Amino acid sequence: MTLPTIGFNVVRIRHDSGLVLMVWDIGGQSKVRRLWRDYCKELEDAVGPEELAVVLDLDKHDDVFNCHVQPTCAITGTGIDEAVSMLANRIKARCDSSHP
Repeated sequence: MTLPTIGFNVVRIRHDSGLVLMVWDIGGQSKVRRLWRDYCKELEDAVGPEELAVVLDLDKHDDVFNCHVQPTCAITGTGIDEAVSMLANRIKARCDSSHP
């Protein structure tokens, strides 16, 4: 069982690869919600990961930017491990290639 966030929580997460991420958990109380716009975008017209990749034309830029859209859900945790692992692997690969 989880407890509601009061205010903001900032947590450092260390991935198995050694990558350390700073994650912000923003509370949902009405007095804090007005701050959401500074951290979140409205999701009224949200699209799925495949459609997002098409809308952003990621195939066209993948050779330059190494793009990837990872579907995730903060409520269920689905895709979070995969997203962090992908990020860690890409950061490690970039560091390894810049320090031969």
